[in-house]
Amino acid sequence: MSLTSNIIITMNGVIKLNPYWVFPIGFVVIETLVVIFINSASSGGHNLYNTCTANLLTEAMKLGIALYSVISMNLWNDLMRVNRTTVIAFGASNLMYAFNNNLMHYSLGALPPAIFIVAINALRTVLTSIFQYLVSGKSLLPRQGVACVLLVLSFAASSYSDIINVITNGNFSGSQLALLMFLAGLYSSISVTASLTQEKLLKDAPQIMVSNVINYTYGVALQLIGVTYLKLAIGSPVFRGFDVWWVWLIPVLYGLSGISVSFILKYFDNIIKLICSCIIMLVVHTVSAYLKSENKFDLSFMVCWLLTIAAVYLYNTKPEDENETGLNKNVNTKGKSASF
Repeated sequence: MSLTSNIIITMNGVIKLNPYWVFPIGFVVIETLVVIFINSASSGGHNLYNTCTANLLTEAMKLGIALYSVISMNLWNDLMRVNRTTVIAFGASNLMYAFNNNLMHYSLGALPPAIFIVAINALRTVLTSIFQYLVSGKSLLPRQGVACVLLVLSFAASSYSDIINVITNGNFSGSQLALLMFLAGLYSSISVTASLTQEKLLKDAPQIMVSNVINYTYGVALQLIGVTYLKLAIGSPVFRGFDVWWVWLIPVLYGLSGISVSFILKYFDNIIKLICSCIIMLVVHTVSAYLKSENKFDLSFMVCWLLTIAAVYLYNTKPEDENETGLNKNVNTKGKSASF
């Protein structure tokens, strides 16, 4: 598929969709529910359930879905023929994700969370827009570059009040700025490398579920190591918090979210995933304000919505004279591309 998301809005206002639009929308809906459930299962910033067990159950669910698909579609021989380089690449990207998960926990403890989250989201957007050509073979169109700039501004606007409060209260020193630059740069570089690697692997894969079996097998193995360590070294109960029935919904929803991401990376790109993440943040803010009957719709929030909508429009608008040129040229081979 092309580098654009291919939810195409032509300059004359005609909207053209293909069936894959369901994955970004599904990702936004599911992730919103996940965040709401996690917030309900948290107290004072601490989760009331064993997150490692939840992650293990998530990876096991995704692996189960992928295996069922492979077996039902009689793709077992295709799985056995996957070359060693692809297997190693999936393993390397999963190790990078595992390292980043630990780096995230450390960074949120060492730095103001609002500033760190904005920094990594902005850096990931910039780095992804610069190096996306490694996956697609083409650079972003000018309007798509503008869309990425708007997305960065949207991430900043989303936490504007929190950032101002941290700075004005004197809770952010010069040494923390240096640490922020280092940790955010390291996290974002690893994240973008892993994401682009997986996008490339999934786009090149003839069958996405065959690749997902390999990918999620690594996920299960790494999470199993984490659960075992917490049990043996710390004595943490494996199913702590799972006596509440709806906590089981968290790994289920996370599993469905993970499946959606794999389809987004195959049929769309990492920029679209970042746009979805920004929309999720805004939707969660809106839903939380409604459920708590709070008025949180300040100027920065409205600006964030406007910037995000503008970014979505610019990134997905397809001028009529680009029908067969540039990034919007249709590619229908090996599942790489499909226009809406």
